[in-house]
Amino acid sequence: MGKLVVLVLLLAAAVALYYLQLAPSSPVVTLDAPGGKLSCQVASTEQAREAGLSNRTFLCPNCCLLFEFEEPGRPGFWMKDMKFALDIVFLDANYSVVDLWQNAVPCTPQECQLRYPRADSKYVVEVNAGRAAELGLEKGARAVIAG
Repeated sequence: MGKLVVLVLLLAAAVALYYLQLAPSSPVVTLDAPGGKLSCQVASTEQAREAGLSNRTFLCPNCCLLFEFEEPGRPGFWMKDMKFALDIVFLDANYSVVDLWQNAVPCTPQECQLRYPRADSKYVVEVNAGRAAELGLEKGARAVIAG
């Protein structure tokens, strides 16, 4: 019985650490994609946007990071200091997909290149690699963001 209690406490601690890593102090919104819903931490400050998901070890399958910019533009993204591959989805002001970088893999500072969207975007969504296709987030698709 004692081992079961310890196991439950360890599991609870792991879940708590997971959620602290996902959303330390940022607001969370729901992204409703054609193929499902995600819970997204919002990176709305310059500091949060610069950090992104860098140095994190994982992202849950139904989680994402939503970058919100003040004005539409063509922000550059790279995979420096990343520990896992991502799909990076660029959305316009109406939440329509204008570009997509699938299976963006981590890189070293010496070989990292910035990737820019082909059209202006106001929002960028980062999800685990392969997840964008599962969710139907392809060019022209539209998402809804609430919260």
